[in-house]
Amino acid sequence: MNARDDLPKLVAEYFRDVAEISALKGATLFLCRADGVVLYGEDEADSRVESAHVGALLSGVWQAASALASFMPEEKDKSVYRLSFDTSSRGVYIVPVEFKKETLYLGLTYFDQLNPGMLKSRIRNLATRLEHYLKENFVSREKIESPTDYLFSDITDGEMDNLFPFT
Repeated sequence: MNARDDLPKLVAEYFRDVAEISALKGATLFLCRADGVVLYGEDEADSRVESAHVGALLSGVWQAASALASFMPEEKDKSVYRLSFDTSSRGVYIVPVEFKKETLYLGLTYFDQLNPGMLKSRIRNLATRLEHYLKENFVSREKIESPTDYLFSDITDGEMDNLFPFT
């Protein structure tokens, strides 16, 4: 199983069956890879944005901010960075999602929000749950599709002959 090939299916399953995103009215949610490829997009704000443009911008702004952050002294606390560009009611919020040594970006654009802090908290929770979902489901599918334990691993020629005595 190839992580890159199976990832869009797992992401679609997560947002369709597991994630609760109904509270994202007035917001647009995207998940993209570091190269800007959009794996998921939900436009609850009805902003009619072009997902390819958003994916490229979202990953680009994250990588630019990461490059700027690399100039800061190292911290002992390795807390997860998040990126916020906002006013009191509208903005852009991006959090990383780690999967198979690859960083994905869960981004949100929102407007006319009464409590953007709560919305950001939900996105962080959504990202954490997505990481766990991808890890658990990818590993379980990997085991199903490529078993490592075989039913007959140490069978001898004599035992094979006994299985088919008519030969």
